[in-house]
Amino acid sequence: MTRILATGNDAVRLREHLHRHGADRMSGPRVQALRQIMAQNYHRDAAGRLRWRTAEKEGGAGLPPSSRAIVSPYDTSARYARHGHIISWKGFAAHLTETCAADGPNVITDVATTAATTHDSQVLPGIHTRLARRGLLPAEHLVDAGYTSLPHLEQAAREHQVTVSGPLKSNPTHQHRRGEGFARDDFGTACQPGFTGSLDNLVHELFDGHWDMIGGDLDGALTFSWPDEEWDYEAAPEGREACEAARWEQFSTMLTTAGFPVPTTVRDLSELYLTWGLARREETPDGTRWSMPAALPLPGDLLPLDPELTERLDSIRWTMRTGPLLDTLSDHLVDDLGEPAETLTSLDRLAAATGQDVDDVRLALAELVKSGDARVQRGEEPADAERPEAHRRFRLVMDWEHFHENRIQVSRG
Repeated sequence: MTRILATGNDAVRLREHLHRHGADRMSGPRVQALRQIMAQNYHRDAAGRLRWRTAEKEGGAGLPPSSRAIVSPYDTSARYARHGHIISWKGFAAHLTETCAADGPNVITDVATTAATTHDSQVLPGIHTRLARRGLLPAEHLVDAGYTSLPHLEQAAREHQVTVSGPLKSNPTHQHRRGEGFARDDFGTACQPGFTGSLDNLVHELFDGHWDMIGGDLDGALTFSWPDEEWDYEAAPEGREACEAARWEQFSTMLTTAGFPVPTTVRDLSELYLTWGLARREETPDGTRWSMPAALPLPGDLLPLDPELTERLDSIRWTMRTGPLLDTLSDHLVDDLGEPAETLTSLDRLAAATGQDVDDVRLALAELVKSGDARVQRGEEPADAERPEAHRRFRLVMDWEHFHENRIQVSRG
């Protein structure tokens, strides 16, 4: 610890010397890197003495998150990342896409490099966009659990007709750890390849011991039940039964208005799913095969929705589409550029820095401006954030106070 503090004091004296005798050099990249490294590793106590930073949980002053912490003075954009308890590294992350045909060699079709802290799922849309531009899109894309973000799986099917197959991320909920409740994992992988057997066998497979939740009998009365302790009485104080009865009545009205029968049994419900295209049934020599389409129809395509609900669903889908793109752009501005008041850039520069496609950066930029967090200018004149040319430079002027207030409100919501 003595050597660490001596090194810190030497760095402080060096910066003081530069400030007195070379103020014009204080804005240089090396001096700025030293300033950031000092700020993230040292702090001054109440008496003004230099101290080594430690985590808050250890009673210290706190450490910056990995997405912002400099780990190398030679490349200040390198970051520390860890996967699980075994794999860790400092630097960047490379995402390789390759063919896997049985009748030919494996060929790399795309390479993407991102910050080590960029989540794998955020890279998927850009990979598909680049593969589409090159005419190399696969019918099925095999990925590991890091890439199976449900919004991106839906986007891949809708925009590129690509079926993304891979395991879902592990379930961290206490119900799953205790083996209780009806969890997401009971429904298989992120892309359901299909099931062969009778409807009764299929339902037993899906519900895996929780068959009684919807009646327990294909031709018995269709019911829905949840344990009392899982009901949120603050959100619905009228109670579980009254709330579910009101919802069922609203759903039944929509079905009747659209000309669909109101299901009363599990068998009726399965037929309704088949009618809507939410499931598929095919008779094969091995028996009845059940599967789900890669792209599911939208609620508004099936049922008459009131304008308020339609607007809310559209907003949710748009947020799912643009949210990860906006997060990636924001991370670059915060973590890589250090929250600049303004920066001279272009779409292609931002795309290269974030590992995204130019069109995705354009969407994220438009959302950033729409939210009031930034404005785009050419010279002193405002520019259209939705239609900039990829190579043309513009000034991105940030309102960081509004940005952080907006993020706090969103997270609370």
